[in-house]
Amino acid sequence: MSNCKASFKNWRDSFHKLLFVSTLIVSIAIPVKIVNACGPIYEFRGYSFIQPDIVDLSSTFAPFFLPMDDVEAYYVGQQTVTQQGNLQEWQERFCNKPKIPDIDYLVYSASIRELEQLKTAVLSPSIKLSSSLSANTFAKYLHRHKCSETIDYLIFAKDCEPYVGELDPWKDERRDVESMEFLIQDGLEMFEKVESHYIKLRYAFQIIRLIHYAKQHRRVLETYDYLMPKIDNDPSIIEYWIDSHKAGAMMALNRKVEASYLFSKIFGECPSRRTQAYLSFNLDTEEEWRACLRLCQTDRERANLHAMRASERNSKIIEELYHIYQFDPENENLKLLLVKELKKLEKDLLGLQFNDNKFYNRNNFGIPRAIAGKNVLGLNEFVQMVIDDGRETDLGLWKIAEGYLEMLAGNFYDSARTFKDARRFVDDDPLEEQLEIFEMALQISSYNMVNDSIEREASRLQRDELFQMHRDFRDFMGDRFAKLYEEKGFPGKSFIMHHPLSDLKPNPQLGIIEDLINIARKPRQNRFEKAMISVPNDTTTIENDLLDMKATYFLSNFMVEAAMETMLEMDQKEWDNYGLFYPFVERINDCVHCPFPDSVQVLNKGQLMNQLIGLEYKARAEPRQAAQYYYQLGLAYYNMSYFGNSWKAMDYFRSGSSLSPWRAAKDNGIIPHPDFPNGNRENFDCSKALYYFEKARIGAQDAELAAKATYMAAKCERNAHYAYGVERTYDYFEMLRNNFGRSQFVQDVIAECKYFSAYISK
Repeated sequence: MSNCKASFKNWRDSFHKLLFVSTLIVSIAIPVKIVNACGPIYEFRGYSFIQPDIVDLSSTFAPFFLPMDDVEAYYVGQQTVTQQGNLQEWQERFCNKPKIPDIDYLVYSASIRELEQLKTAVLSPSIKLSSSLSANTFAKYLHRHKCSETIDYLIFAKDCEPYVGELDPWKDERRDVESMEFLIQDGLEMFEKVESHYIKLRYAFQIIRLIHYAKQHRRVLETYDYLMPKIDNDPSIIEYWIDSHKAGAMMALNRKVEASYLFSKIFGECPSRRTQAYLSFNLDTEEEWRACLRLCQTDRERANLHAMRASERNSKIIEELYHIYQFDPENENLKLLLVKELKKLEKDLLGLQFNDNKFYNRNNFGIPRAIAGKNVLGLNEFVQMVIDDGRETDLGLWKIAEGYLEMLAGNFYDSARTFKDARRFVDDDPLEEQLEIFEMALQISSYNMVNDSIEREASRLQRDELFQMHRDFRDFMGDRFAKLYEEKGFPGKSFIMHHPLSDLKPNPQLGIIEDLINIARKPRQNRFEKAMISVPNDTTTIENDLLDMKATYFLSNFMVEAAMETMLEMDQKEWDNYGLFYPFVERINDCVHCPFPDSVQVLNKGQLMNQLIGLEYKARAEPRQAAQYYYQLGLAYYNMSYFGNSWKAMDYFRSGSSLSPWRAAKDNGIIPHPDFPNGNRENFDCSKALYYFEKARIGAQDAELAAKATYMAAKCERNAHYAYGVERTYDYFEMLRNNFGRSQFVQDVIAECKYFSAYISK
């Protein structure tokens, strides 16, 4: 074992152990997801097709070797393993007569007063059981058989409980060692008096536990050596409970190897103390590991010791599997560890070539691991060894694992052949379903081209009940086909496999739009294609949405004629569905969300484009009125920019925070956005509006119109500074002051525009 010291310290301090501390320290309970409320929550983004129930989730080893989400479903509603084991042993010791719930009440819930009343009833035949215990089968058994020693012990155990719980570090609680000492002495006296060796054993546990919590570690070992030889009892879980305190004392006295050996035995044999043993096991060096291994007396103990090391987060798990199999081929942890590593390799390698989140997984989780390639081959060799060895009689899981490992390694042909062969060995429903899931995943992984036939086949898969039951199939198939479409030159299909159409709107891509339009207009679409271009819960397609997006793309690039031609491909009755705009409103101060006066002309997108084209034509045809028409065009282009009230005519998404990152944005000013794959393209460019305002200013015969055009040009000048970070200039403000100072419009501007008012007051 290389770097053993660092390895085991990493194990002890790792998140894995902290998870058990927080969720399993008292019992094997259901873990909850740990959420950092002060920061982002990162989760692995990939696929998983391994079903938890292909191994025995009821195994008390399962929480130590399988991801906690897998065992959660099983343990919901289960009693704690400690409590369950204790109750079962009480029942066995009393001839299986009392019922478990009744034992539970008497051991864990009954008050000392109730137990004392039960003792009185045992000693006085004339006294009946109390009403709370009259129907309790355990109380009735103790009463009938005059088991006063047992009742005395239960009372003593209740007296001990307040002194052996966990202290609250926030309340500065301290052990009442003096009271604990009185109880220890009472327990020793009772130990000597009782006749039942089983009750002696339980007294020994309570006494040693009290001494342990009093932190008298040497005394724990001395008391153990004094009491245990005096007990002649059948095997009991209580012995392991006592051993756990003995091991804890040894660890406190720095007898780490002996302590860890005891903890490994407890881990292997006692479910009710397995968690505590797992958390307490601690070896720091190679020498300590070898010494602990030498203490093992049986191959089963050696196998369990290797299993504990295999559970380490960064263990050499393949090597440990060989050791476990060498010492104990029937060890139940082999299958759990097999599935554990299989799930890790699934995260590493499944769909790695086409997972669109692979860089996210690499940056946040280090997935795939550097050892993934080596481990997938090594684990497959181990699985084949187990199969060929012939000692494993239940080969279903091993054959399925072999096929899945071949699939993860990219050997699709061998994987298909192995899955086919595995059917001979699968004899239960969970494994049969798992095999079918893996075969479906293999079929999707194996696609290396796209055509009509494959799309039809994929559509049939989507309707399969198994596909619909497992949500990862949808993402898995979407990513596989998105990658294929991208490689084969179908950008629209590739995009729609990953995203809803709305994700394209903040920065429309012409190639994607046209590819999807071609699908929508295809005379005979297959079911797969129909799903791409259908409107959810509707009989229509997204063709009109695409045409609107294409027209908007052209308009935002000032290609008005192309935008108009695109809108004409849509029924004009549909135009109002894509927004109504007020592009010719005049405002001194920009106000994106202010209401509009009723007198302002309202236009849909098609009408707006038609009017822009008409104004351009009129400006050329009527030179005397050209300045007014150019001014109207300037207004429209300004109002359709980021700064205007009709920005939705050129864009679908506007963010008030965009101005700051715009200056640092790359790729033609596209602002990255976490919700949009192509980022967010804001229409900050006022150059087109400035062009028309300049033409209006120069050609205007009317001073008021010239003043208006000059002021709007000043706003374009200002916006260039805000948007692009260019040096702030005031050329148009200067023109307003020098050339139009007496106009009514300039007086209105002085009254309403603080910037201009401040400028002229200098």
